[in-house]
Amino acid sequence: MFAVVRIRGKARKEIEDTLRMLRLEKVNNCVILPEKPDFKGMLQKVKDFVTWGEIEKEVLVELLKKRLRAKGDKRVDEKMLKELTNFESFESFASALLEEKVK
Repeated sequence: MFAVVRIRGKARKEIEDTLRMLRLEKVNNCVILPEKPDFKGMLQKVKDFVTWGEIEKEVLVELLKKRLRAKGDKRVDEKMLKELTNFESFESFASALLEEKVK
């Protein structure tokens, strides 16, 4: 899995479209993407506007704890995570994400 962060603002239309497809509409937005050829090609196209790298499990867990949101922009804690999913903790959810068992 890659963590991708947008680091630059305005771009020409073609690049903006690709950034929008990657859900990176604003500077400092971050997304987690699987390591698939399609995404790698898109990252190469927008390489001057983003930075990316492989994400470690511990970093993913922290990112999920701080930034995971449910519908209505509600912050997700471990209790809500258990209610909404079959996962007992952020650690198990992060492991499943890294193994691409969930999307």
